[in-house]
Formats: sequence, structure tokens, C-alpha cells
Amino acid sequence: MVLDLDETLIHYNDRKGIMGLRPAVESFLRLMEKFYEIVIFTAATEDYTEWAFSFFDKEAVNAISYKLCR
Repeated sequence: MVLDLDETLIHYNDRKGIMGLRPAVESFLRLMEKFYEIVIFTAATEDYTEWAFSFFDKEAVNAISYKLCR
């Protein structure tokens, strides 16, 4: 399963500088890892990607098989 990071799993508000996870995204990832190999992609840099994943709980990050970024 391939998912886009930006605007699908997270939302970043430029004006306020706030990162927000979409509702239930962490439980969704933990459930889907039972059925799929999860790949997350983004056009952003690796630094941004790692920073964005710091907002996820550890189990949700561990559910992700691959992270593809610029």
C-alpha cells in the first residue's frame, strides 16, 4: 500500500507552524500493516520526512516498511 505523507497522513499549517496528524492515522497504519507492506512517499526532503514522523507514535512508524522522499 502506497500512501502520500503530505495532506493524506499529516497536515502542516504554514501560517501557524503547526503539524497535525489526520484523525486515526496511527491506528490505521497499525491495522493496515497486518495486511499490506506500507510505503510512504513525499516530495519533501529526508529531514522534513523524519521531522514529520517524529509526531507519530513509535508503533505507527514501525508499521511503515519504506519511506520514499526526495
